Amino acid sequence: MRHLGYGLMALLTVISMPAQAQFIGTDLSSIHKITPKEDGTFKGSNIAAGGTLNTGNTSSLNINASGLLEYTHHQWVDSFNAMYQREQTRETGLKVNRTFLQGQSVYNLDPKQFLYTQLNYTRDKFDGYNYIVNWAVGYGRNVEMPKNMELSWMAGPGVNQSQDINNVKKTSPSVEGAIEYTWAIRSDLKFSENLQSIATNNNVRTISTTGLSTKIAGNLNLELMFQAINDNHPPAGKTGFNTITSLQLSYQV
Repeated sequence: MRHLGYGLMALLTVISMPAQAQFIGTDLSSIHKITPKEDGTFKGSNIAAGGTLNTGNTSSLNINASGLLEYTHHQWVDSFNAMYQREQTRETGLKVNRTFLQGQSVYNLDPKQFLYTQLNYTRDKFDGYNYIVNWAVGYGRNVEMPKNMELSWMAGPGVNQSQDINNVKKTSPSVEGAIEYTWAIRSDLKFSENLQSIATNNNVRTISTTGLSTKIAGNLNLELMFQAINDNHPPAGKTGFNTITSLQLSYQV
């Protein structure tokens, strides 16, 4: 906690510094809309690294690395998102790797509506899963908001497959929905909230990801992310509510 406190102090210090930049966040949830950038470019891509504090099934301090590769072409925005965490528990010293991979394509019908498809993979033994694979397609809309805010929603059907640490496998149709909100508080400071839920006949997994990002210098940003994950039917022996708090540096392409 002492290290996290130092990180929070650093974030508050950076927020007070004058700067000019746009927010680049690393979304930890498994679905998010991508806003088109300049055509034929990789603008919006980023890499990040930092520290993570977990609560719930485990109390641990970790290091994490993530990256987003994003390419815009006409109405299409294609992306590949990856996150890796190395976790060590305080109780037993057990070391576990957490991995998240996602490919996504978004087709913008017009400035207000879009279609998407995605495939993602999660490996998270601390929360009780050897793997979770989810594929989905869907429709979304951008809601009219004040100039410094963005709000969108999306929903669609999919297929969910998982194996828990007890080697119990499940394959189910799924329905998912998400709401994404961003607020440019200042030109150098941005707040974001992503609320997502994936429902199957076995479980409803809800993920809330809250982010705060500020510019340090040039393309370098400091990001504070808090994620709460709830499973209403978690694997046997596991709690259903877990949190991930990350403080990281991000470099925007």
